[in-house]
Amino acid sequence: MDGKTQEEIGATPILLQSSCYDKELLLKLNQEEQLQHFVCLICKQIVNNPVDLTCSQHGNLNEALVAGENCLKTYLRDNNHCPVEPHENCQYSKNRALQKLLDELVVMCPRQFQASKQISQKDNGQPFIIAYYCHFKGKVKDLSNHLENTCPLKLVDCWFGPFGCNHVCVKHELKDHLTANLQFHFSLVMKTFESMQKIIQSYQ
Repeated sequence: MDGKTQEEIGATPILLQSSCYDKELLLKLNQEEQLQHFVCLICKQIVNNPVDLTCSQHGNLNEALVAGENCLKTYLRDNNHCPVEPHENCQYSKNRALQKLLDELVVMCPRQFQASKQISQKDNGQPFIIAYYCHFKGKVKDLSNHLENTCPLKLVDCWFGPFGCNHVCVKHELKDHLTANLQFHFSLVMKTFESMQKIIQSYQ
């Protein structure tokens, strides 16, 4: 059985719906000056779903107080006070203008970015053969759709996962896995069937 788990592959989950963006990722295709207004005041990465802190306690500050929505909510849940000054009832609102600007920034595929980082960290002078490569370079607003629907580096579970196969691979390799492990998958299905039969018999 050639199964690999997500941990063995070394994949890092992509959670763009909530987490702020890796600043290093955005710097691949954007200049530092372009990103200076998008830095989350909590995690120091690039904001995702930007919000403005509008608390009256620090309304005299000239600088914009911007954070990623999930970062701020997590901070408030864990600390119960504003991240700028130690007071309760932190007030904030969505920054739609900044979100529109953020949506237009160009970004490479985060999965390809992570894969390239892992290769450079493991590089000991030996050549690497990369079986699949994602060439996506597009706008931030198109990133979620790419990662969910078109990215060749998206990891998928084996169809026989419900029966006990924990194999994880890029979707282009799934067919090879299914073909190479017919007997293994058949045995998993039979074990499940036999287990269900015993349960049914116990109720008779």
